[in-house]
Amino acid sequence: MVPAVLIAVVQVGACTVAGRWQPDARPLDVWAYLLLVAGPAALLVVRRYPVPVLVATVAASFGYFTLGYPGGPAVLAAIVALVATVVAGQRLAAWAVGVVGIGGYLLGHTLAGNTIAGPGVGALVGWTLVVLVGSEGVRIRRERIAEERRRAEEYGLRCATEERLRIARELHDVLGHHISLINVQAGVALHLMDGGGDPAQTRDALTAIKRSSKEVLREMRTTLGVLRDADEAAPRGPVPGLGAIPDLVGRVCEAGLDVRLVDDGPLGEVDEQTGLAAYRIVQEALTNVRRHAPGSAAAVTLRRTGSELHVTVVDDGAGGPAATTEEGAGRGIAGMTERATALGGTLTAAPVAGGGFRVDAVLPVGAS
Repeated sequence: MVPAVLIAVVQVGACTVAGRWQPDARPLDVWAYLLLVAGPAALLVVRRYPVPVLVATVAASFGYFTLGYPGGPAVLAAIVALVATVVAGQRLAAWAVGVVGIGGYLLGHTLAGNTIAGPGVGALVGWTLVVLVGSEGVRIRRERIAEERRRAEEYGLRCATEERLRIARELHDVLGHHISLINVQAGVALHLMDGGGDPAQTRDALTAIKRSSKEVLREMRTTLGVLRDADEAAPRGPVPGLGAIPDLVGRVCEAGLDVRLVDDGPLGEVDEQTGLAAYRIVQEALTNVRRHAPGSAAAVTLRRTGSELHVTVVDDGAGGPAATTEEGAGRGIAGMTERATALGGTLTAAPVAGGGFRVDAVLPVGAS
């Protein structure tokens, strides 16, 4: 509202002063003041109705000058409406009204018997083009800013989604592996206690439960640390990698699964993300073996070929069917696949002819 009032004050005030220096012009009367105020009043709704407001302001300016009132900034409201119309995206209407306005202004003066010198016509056309082209520049800049803002919002949303999925994978792998291990050891301990088994074996099972509980708490603190504010000191622990796979295999063996670790040649140094992905894939694959084929023998093979790390986990299926049950719902394989593809690698998981299940992952390797 303030800009419209300011434009009205400028138009009325400047044209009133101009009339004192133009004795040949028609004196300002009620109709003149109405025309000078009509354009600014229409600007109050220019954002909602840009084209009708542009037509109204041009018509008011056209009427003012056609009736022979003193020259002055009576076109200020029309200029503002023209800019607003172009910025609003109504480019064709703005250019059409601009051309028609110039033609109508010249025609009106001709019919009134007034003549406009060539420089005057050139100035009128030139300034109109300046306003239109300048308005196009403003429109393009605003559209570019809006597009950059939209891309930034999409990027932020995509990053948030990827981070949420990453945390979900971490929690699934950590909780699935250790809770499954705790469940197995708890079952062993209860069986030994009910059957009057060896106290030493019962103690070993309970010790394994304690170790797994401690490990899952540590890994959960590491994973959930990323959810803390940047100003807080997040308790981030070491990220598990290739060096932690032997300990992982050892814990699984203690839980009663026969697992063999094969290092097929030197692995060299790998980056943290690749090492973590390899660790989680082995962890989830062994968890699936223990859950869906308990009693099977499994082999974990790690092999480096150039810039690729090959991770293979295969079981013989001797302890049970190598198929996904309703409890797993297939989310483990999906999570392993997401980990591999997120790094630009691949993962395949399928039953083995004759029994068993095989997981093969190929991960790109970068220097750590």
